Amino acid sequence: MPKKSPKPEDIKPPHWPHWQQRKYVRAWYAVLLSMNIEPSKKAREALKKADPARYQEYTERLAITRARVGIDIDYFPDHFSEGAKAGEKYIPLQDYYFFAKALDWSGLDPMQKGLGISSGKPKEFMPKQKNNYLMLMHELLRHTVDGFDSEHPQKSGALVEKWLKQKDATLPVEGRSIVSWIQEVGDVVRERKSAG
Repeated sequence: MPKKSPKPEDIKPPHWPHWQQRKYVRAWYAVLLSMNIEPSKKAREALKKADPARYQEYTERLAITRARVGIDIDYFPDHFSEGAKAGEKYIPLQDYYFFAKALDWSGLDPMQKGLGISSGKPKEFMPKQKNNYLMLMHELLRHTVDGFDSEHPQKSGALVEKWLKQKDATLPVEGRSIVSWIQEVGDVVRERKSAG
């Protein structure tokens, strides 16, 4: 039986209740959803054939997304269905929305509404990410706060969180990946070295 060629009617709006519950998707799904298109191979092929300009926008967004997975876009580690490449990792749709919004990509209102995202909603860390971040905080505090090392000789994310609560402080970075934050800290250190 011959393969059916894609048609413009294969490009449909997303069934948002499904994606709101699913939460994690591969990069190419996220990109199509950001363009208010139900992700399917058929829709992707139809877009390429019926609307080359919009397909070009899709390919550009996808290239940017793949390049930033693990840097500015978090992913679910060791997802059962993931592949080895960056584009095959499962990324959280809510995080992806905020990433796309920060880049000022057009047409994101349906995604925001469909996923039920309020404009100022802070990002929630996954437990593994939060622990990694707290371990990094432990190292920074050990080298910058007098007495911290003797008070907390063993590395522990829970101890750092407890120490921050005792100081009536909160985690100082919200809505960013650990890697992005480390890069920012590195920039500050380099600036201080060149100034001093």
